[in-house]
Amino acid sequence: MRSRDPVSVIEAAYAVELEQPAWLGGIARAAEVVSGASSGALAFLYDASRDDWVEPLELVNRELPATFIQGIFEQTMPSEGRRTMVGVYRSLGFAGLRASPLPAELLKTYRKVLDAHQMGDVLCMNAIDPTHRGCLVLVPVPKLRASVRQARLWRRVGAHVAAGVRLRRSLHELLAAEGGPTEQAEAILTPNGRIEHAVGPATTDTAREQLQEGLVRMERARSRSVNGEEAVALWEALVDGRWSIVEHFERDGKRYYLAHRNDPALAPDRALTLRERQVVAYTELGYSNKLIAYSLGISTSNVSTLLTAARRKLGSSG
Repeated sequence: MRSRDPVSVIEAAYAVELEQPAWLGGIARAAEVVSGASSGALAFLYDASRDDWVEPLELVNRELPATFIQGIFEQTMPSEGRRTMVGVYRSLGFAGLRASPLPAELLKTYRKVLDAHQMGDVLCMNAIDPTHRGCLVLVPVPKLRASVRQARLWRRVGAHVAAGVRLRRSLHELLAAEGGPTEQAEAILTPNGRIEHAVGPATTDTAREQLQEGLVRMERARSRSVNGEEAVALWEALVDGRWSIVEHFERDGKRYYLAHRNDPALAPDRALTLRERQVVAYTELGYSNKLIAYSLGISTSNVSTLLTAARRKLGSSG
């Protein structure tokens, strides 16, 4: 793991072999180091798929005061406030807590909590995708300037954390049924990019080329040949709108890479294709076309084409 480098958070997101508390703790620790903070961090797994409340799933705290956790997560609010919070979770990607788009009274309360704990601000990275399940990472920092450049970087990192949330969930379901990770993968690649095994959509020549290119970009991002921002830009959150590639070690120490299907699973819609549903759903989360392209691992022009087609279909069926 490369310290002070945003790629370290991405690597932590794909450490899917860890138990959930250790996985969340790894993401929190990496985000703390990358931000240059030294006063702790937390990672909070949640489900915001309901319209009336955000369901907490698990929270791992790294050395933050219990009173801070209570002040942030144990606020009572009326039902309308709960619905508002669902909207915040579904739209917030990156912000400082002091300037986050929260209801005025709640924001006032949160600022008092920060002041009471002598915290300048809190970096908030919210990794959510169209499934409305995600991971919120909070890191106290002395000061936060949420520039366009910084927001783009952390939102891209968040796309990987969201992919990690999906991947852990889908692998847990698959492995509970049968087989190990290699049996569930759609492709197995060697470190030099050779595909040793492929099934289904991964068997086509185009898919093989995309997977090999994705692995090359991922390996370059993990090297020290590029800076942090360039590395994050290289390592898109999916390959060709379908696969996450994760490192895997066999018991004898042999290293492979596994390509697992990991695009957001959405309810069927007769009017739209799956990819059209995905780009529309990302748009509803406030994603720009460029961030949608990064999250799915497809071109920005493809995103524009899909959105245009979806809007035409929805307009004609409305």
